[in-house]
Amino acid sequence: MKTKVLTLSLCVVCCLALILGSCKSKENTKTPELPPPSEQTQLPASTSRPTPQVATPVVIPTATDTGVITIFGTLTGEDEMRFNIALKPFEDATGIDVVYSSASNFSDLLKLRIDAGDTPDISMLPDPAILKDLATIGAIKPLWAQIEKQIDANYSPAWKQMASLEGRVYAVPYRVNAHSLVWYSKTAFSSAGYSAPSTWQELETMTAQMAAQGISPWCIGLVTDSYYGSTPATEWLEDVFLHTVGIKQYDQWTAHQLSFQSNEVQTAFDNLGKIWLDPQMVYGGTSDMLSTSAPNALAMIFSNPPSCWLSRQTSALYHQLPATVKAEMENQAGFFVLPTTMQGTDTPLLVSGEMFVMLNDRAEVRKLMEFLATGNAGAEWAKLGGGLFPHKDLDKNAYPSETERALADLVINAQIVRYPASVFLPPETNQAFQKGMVDFVNGIDLAAILKSIDATYR
Repeated sequence: MKTKVLTLSLCVVCCLALILGSCKSKENTKTPELPPPSEQTQLPASTSRPTPQVATPVVIPTATDTGVITIFGTLTGEDEMRFNIALKPFEDATGIDVVYSSASNFSDLLKLRIDAGDTPDISMLPDPAILKDLATIGAIKPLWAQIEKQIDANYSPAWKQMASLEGRVYAVPYRVNAHSLVWYSKTAFSSAGYSAPSTWQELETMTAQMAAQGISPWCIGLVTDSYYGSTPATEWLEDVFLHTVGIKQYDQWTAHQLSFQSNEVQTAFDNLGKIWLDPQMVYGGTSDMLSTSAPNALAMIFSNPPSCWLSRQTSALYHQLPATVKAEMENQAGFFVLPTTMQGTDTPLLVSGEMFVMLNDRAEVRKLMEFLATGNAGAEWAKLGGGLFPHKDLDKNAYPSETERALADLVINAQIVRYPASVFLPPETNQAFQKGMVDFVNGIDLAAILKSIDATYR
C-alpha cells in the first residue's frame, strides 16, 4: 500500500492553486484491466434488531476500474502503519493498489478537493459530524443493498445507527475507541474487598467509603495539547451527562436543541463537581488535575502503594500503561464501564472512531468498501494492538491479550453508542467549551461559564 503524507505547506499550495485554477490535471495513466473480482463472501444472517429505513435503490457503477483506489483520512504515524498492514490482504488478493494520504487539516482540505473535482475514492471520516456535512452537500450517497446486508449481519444496530442519516446507511464503521472506561488495580480492589459497581449510586457509595478510609478514589489528568475535538476535560463532562442526565437529553444537546445554560447541562456539571471539586475525591485536588496528563493519571493507580484507585480513561491509553503492568495485564488491570443512574436501559458507551464513505462509485471501490465491512479488514491491526473493531466476525483471538479481547467484546456488543458532543460544535464554541472546563476546575462561577460558551454559538 502506497502512502502519501500531505504537509501543511503542501496543502496551502495546492489549495491556492485550485482557487486560481492553475493546478495541473491529474495524470491520466491507464492501468491494465484486472480480472473480475471474486464473489463476495456471504456473512451469517443477522440476529440484531432491524433498523427501520428507506429501501435502498439498486445502483450499478458505470465508471471504469483503474486498478488504483485512493483513500484520504487523518491517520498518521503508527496508526497509519497499522492501517497499511491491515489493507495488505485486500491488495494481495485483488491486485488493486490502495493509495492512502492524510492531512492535519483534513476536513477543510477534503471540502476543497470536492469543490475542485479532485475527490478521493474513499474517505476515512473521524466523526459523524463530517458525515452529515458531506451528505448535505451531496458528496456522498447512501450505500447499496449488498453492503447493507453485510452491516446488518456484522455490526450491532448501534453501529449501523451511527453510520446512518435519516434511515439511510452512508458509512462503514471501522476502528473504535471506547471512552467510558474506569480502570482500577485488581490487586488493590481484591485486598480491600471492592468490586466493580453496576449503578451510579453504587459508584458514589464505593468512592465515599474509599475517601472515609483516607484513600483518594480518583486520579484525574486534564493536560492536553488538543485544540480541536474532545479533550480529557470535555469528555468527562460528556460522559457524566450521558450516564446521569439521559440519552435523549444528550442527543438533544448534540443537536443544539439544548443550550449550555439549560438545566440538563447544569445538572451534568453539578454531578461532575461532586467528583472534581471535592478534595477528598481526587488525588492532589484541582491543582494536580490541571498539571497531570491522562497517561500519568492512569499510571498512578498501579504505583505501589496506589496513589488512587480509579482512573476514567479511553481504551486508546491502554498501550500507554507502564511496562510492568502490561507484562501482567490480566492480573493487574481491570476496567468497568462508567455506570448509569438510569434503570431498565442498556448502559451507553461514549466512543470515537473512524468510518469510511465512498465518493467515487466504481466496482473496485465497492469491493474495498465491502472488505472494510468484514473482520478481515481489522484482523492484522488487532494483532498489533492499538485498535478495537466492532465487526462480529473478527476472530477475537487476534487480539494479543485477554484485556483487549474483553474490550473488543464490549465494543461489539454495545447497544447504545454516542460520539463526544464536542465534535458537533462549531470550532469557536468548542474552544470556549474547553476553556470553560478549566475555568470550572478553577472555581469560576458556573453560570458565567455557560453563558460565555453559549455566546460563541451562531
